Amino acid sequence: MPSDAAAACRPWKGEHPTAAAALLARCLAAGVVSQETLDLTCRKTPCFVKLSEMEKIADIQAEIDEVQPEVHCCQCTLKASILRDNTWHR
Repeated sequence: MPSDAAAACRPWKGEHPTAAAALLARCLAAGVVSQETLDLTCRKTPCFVKLSEMEKIADIQAEIDEVQPEVHCCQCTLKASILRDNTWHR
């Protein structure tokens, strides 16, 4: 079974091909164009898009790391307050 990337590059082999895909399939069957040529024209995701996504993930992780100690402190304060209130009312 072909990978998702390979399937995306070969829309004429899908379950419901578009008109353009049907035309490509006919050209391929007639020998007007080769499979290799069609595969070479397939646009893959440029590496800089993945790099951009990785930068966003790193920025979000940095924000989480920055806020996490404060959140932990607030949780500890809340727990201490609850424990104090529970022992005070007894």
